[in-house]
Amino acid sequence: MSLLTEPNLLEVKRVYLERAGAWPKVAFEEAQKDMEALSLSELRNHLEALLGLISDAIDKGPHHYVRFVGD
Repeated sequence: MSLLTEPNLLEVKRVYLERAGAWPKVAFEEAQKDMEALSLSELRNHLEALLGLISDAIDKGPHHYVRFVGD
């Protein structure tokens, strides 16, 4: 997680909103609001929870999966 720095987060937010510029206005405004609210600590907590979910599936053995749907 050494790449999770404030400058990197700001750059990712900028790129994301640049891409979202082509979305319908309501979707773009929602994305913009979400990006403004996203903090580095919140992102770290989310990623740690995600890693915990994956770790739990691995610990349960074969035939336990984590599936991602959407973006």
